[in-house]
Amino acid sequence: MSFFDENQKLFKVNGLVGGEENGEKNFEILQKALTECLSGGFSGLALPKGVYQIYNQKAIYLFECLLNGTINTLDNERWKSEKNIVLDIKGVKNFTIRGDSTKLEFKGMIQPFNFTDCDGIAVENISIDWVNTFYFSADVVAKKANTTYIVPHKNYAINGGEPVVSINSIDSRTGRQGGMALFENITNIKKEDDNLFSFDCAEPEYTYVGQSLVLRYLYSYAPVFLYYKCSNVKLENVNVSAGPGMAVVAQKCNGLSFVRLTVTYSKGRLMSVNCDATHLINCYGTIVYDNCFFEGMGDDAANIHGFYLKVKKIGNDKIYIKHDSSSQNIYPYVPEKGNDIEFVNENNLLKIQENTITELFYDNTEHMHYIKVKKDIGTEIHVGTLIACVSEMPQLIFNNCAVRNIRGRGLLIQTRNVTIKNCLFDGCTGQALHIDTAYDWGESIGVRNVTVTDNKFIDCGFGSTKYCDAVAVVVETEADEEAIGVHRDIFIKDNIIIGNKNAFKLSCCRDVLIEDNVSVKCEEKILQSSTENIILKGNTYF
Repeated sequence: MSFFDENQKLFKVNGLVGGEENGEKNFEILQKALTECLSGGFSGLALPKGVYQIYNQKAIYLFECLLNGTINTLDNERWKSEKNIVLDIKGVKNFTIRGDSTKLEFKGMIQPFNFTDCDGIAVENISIDWVNTFYFSADVVAKKANTTYIVPHKNYAINGGEPVVSINSIDSRTGRQGGMALFENITNIKKEDDNLFSFDCAEPEYTYVGQSLVLRYLYSYAPVFLYYKCSNVKLENVNVSAGPGMAVVAQKCNGLSFVRLTVTYSKGRLMSVNCDATHLINCYGTIVYDNCFFEGMGDDAANIHGFYLKVKKIGNDKIYIKHDSSSQNIYPYVPEKGNDIEFVNENNLLKIQENTITELFYDNTEHMHYIKVKKDIGTEIHVGTLIACVSEMPQLIFNNCAVRNIRGRGLLIQTRNVTIKNCLFDGCTGQALHIDTAYDWGESIGVRNVTVTDNKFIDCGFGSTKYCDAVAVVVETEADEEAIGVHRDIFIKDNIIIGNKNAFKLSCCRDVLIEDNVSVKCEEKILQSSTENIILKGNTYF
């Protein structure tokens, strides 16, 4: 039975009850229903119409620990060990979770969905929200030296002592992201009076009286949906309004389809999920976004990338490798036997050599994996050389989607064979499209074959932090040295670009055609460095 089959035999979840007091009961009902579903040979869960709160005491306790500082907000390893999963689904095939205009309201530190080693997984017709948010918003009412005094917006119960890992400005006239973001050296919230609070920060000049702010308690705890080593994944008619991290994370998955996936904030709030809407790591096959809407996230709408491995030791035809990355991986990254790879220069991220892994082992003495490869590595490969897995670079189709009002970039593209068509990017503080590969983040790979057509880019790239270099498209590498040709074969045609930054910025690339685009109010046509064969044809500027 295909997971697209509308006639699946679904287990009807009975007994869910509305009301805040029933959150623990609903948590238990869902877990019991999953057990009965799997043991009874059903092919999924059917959720009833209605609004249902879901939590347990652990979720509440961990949230209290977050707010009172018992758990450091940046202690990712501790958070990983404290996973609190509602539906943990492993090793199933052709499995559907289908709602009926169902809304699930979670509370505290909790992860709703976790899928591992599954094939044919669909989630349909549900909405996700949190009773509590993982940030609060406030107005600046006074300044004194390094201290900023704030009054929280209504519906946020602030007590003092809450941690703050970042501050984003909000345009008080429009309620949209304002371009300013601070990420370092911010003190915990201090209570001054009944509804007056304060914080100190290293860059106090960025806040001013009359300004509205969003203050995040943490960057990322756990995604709403986590997929690991799954195939044929589908999210359709799913709405996510909040979350303690990203909405969707997928790692080493084959084939993902997002149809009418919406990530946006609830009424009266200024942020949706705390981090990316979607973050896809070392996936393969084809990834499709169709008629999706992303708004109000704390970071990018989508980041699609692989991981760089680093050569740690070479000897006796063995190449010892290790994953040294600061990026937001959920599981340690290990390649597989048979993977096609590229050896990459660690200084400029240019490809050195193509090769294939023929053997993969773990050395208990060295506490590292080592590989053997098909072709002789020659003399250019050395300790420190990077390895990117070409076999885990998915095709990306991003069509008929809208991204608006986010603190971050629209799309961070670090994969190959990409089509972006008929989309709107409006009010991203970073550039709308960022074609990149980054040594510090450990995110690969040099990009090939990107087509960007018939899109509209409006007022993007206006932020004050990194990644705000252009309105529409930035192509670059994040490495010690610039080199021509890290990225290539990019086609940008028939787009409309409106904004007050450069329309495009290109570096470290070649073979780029920019044709028949219309730019309005942009500062410069294009900025270039370390490029070759850049063709501009038929573009119009107003």
